[in-house]
Amino acid sequence: MDVRKLLEKRGAIWEQAQKFLDEHTGKDGKVSAEDAATLDQMIERLEDLTEIIDGEKPPFGTNMKAWERYMNQPFNPIDKRILSSPSNDVGFGDPRREFLNQFRTGFKTAQNALREASQPDGGYLVPTEFDAAIVSSLENENVMRQIGRTITTASEHKISIVATKPTASWVTEGQQINFSSTTFSQISLNAYKLAVCLQLSNELLQDSFYNLQEFLTTEFGRALARAEEEAFLTGTGSETGMPLGLIPTIAADESRYIKTTASGVISADDLISLQYSLPRPYRKNAVWLINDESLAQIRKLKDSTQNFLWQPSLQESEPPKLLGASVFSSPYVPTAQSAKIAVLFGDFKDYFTIGERGQRVVKPLRELYAMSDLTAFLMLERIDAVLTDTQAVKGLYVR
Repeated sequence: MDVRKLLEKRGAIWEQAQKFLDEHTGKDGKVSAEDAATLDQMIERLEDLTEIIDGEKPPFGTNMKAWERYMNQPFNPIDKRILSSPSNDVGFGDPRREFLNQFRTGFKTAQNALREASQPDGGYLVPTEFDAAIVSSLENENVMRQIGRTITTASEHKISIVATKPTASWVTEGQQINFSSTTFSQISLNAYKLAVCLQLSNELLQDSFYNLQEFLTTEFGRALARAEEEAFLTGTGSETGMPLGLIPTIAADESRYIKTTASGVISADDLISLQYSLPRPYRKNAVWLINDESLAQIRKLKDSTQNFLWQPSLQESEPPKLLGASVFSSPYVPTAQSAKIAVLFGDFKDYFTIGERGQRVVKPLRELYAMSDLTAFLMLERIDAVLTDTQAVKGLYVR
């Protein structure tokens, strides 16, 4: 059943009925018996369609005022179902439907179920299904989520890492065996707050045919993804309320990067040196992370036999290769200019961890843009990202 088409058909019949009534109502406010019979047929078609769509026949009869209130309400049950599921298979009572209903009304009519999910500071937890859609959008837009690993925590999360590794030693017959000890340290995943504000016209919110879920998922997802990716790579740390970025972390220790042989230029030899500066255990799953402008220069590089180092992908879903390793790009990696780390190479999947703290929260800001007839919504997430092994990623510093 294509519910959207049924809604459009019902809307067209309703408009036709209104127009017919306006054109055939006499000065005494009445219609002829023949016109009333025609109008009854239109109302009967409205009732039949409504029963198919909403699951019950409305008790309005020919009460046009009741029909008008019903057809003009900002958000009726089936509209919520359409917006909460493109496949139209969501049952009534679904939290996505309730959430989108509250979103359209600025959370003015929050039901008990939604109040239970509210935050002390006035926000509302995003339903799990809706949150999953935003996460999917984040993974598509944020390259660090693509190449790293993401975990969800309910509180501060500590990751144990090996501080000193054990060593093996040779012993002669009868010699006492001395064991070297392994020590561990911990890295904490904090909960930095990231906020994005989205303004919507009240007309758009009341348009029950507008695919609100798709719009929210796209816009919130894109905004959060850009801010996350920038912070994960170049963030300035806790003093400014954001994670410490991967590039500042590597730049702080000269043992974590190598330098180019020439000033302001990346050569093929530099890339080979960077690749093999990464310890062998990490090279198996290592990938490149480079700015597009730098990639344009690197794609022109050739080896001693004049073959390009760059290997284009043979499959649509596969990333291109550079020296046998996959290549990803980010606009937040510095370009190939002096005194910058312009290339990263390492195992992000196992050692770059993104920690999400709980569910995302949305807050309505009804009064802030009231004079412009807009309603703003503030979405908040708490997140952090850390490199759990300092040897897992190396950088190329352009002199």
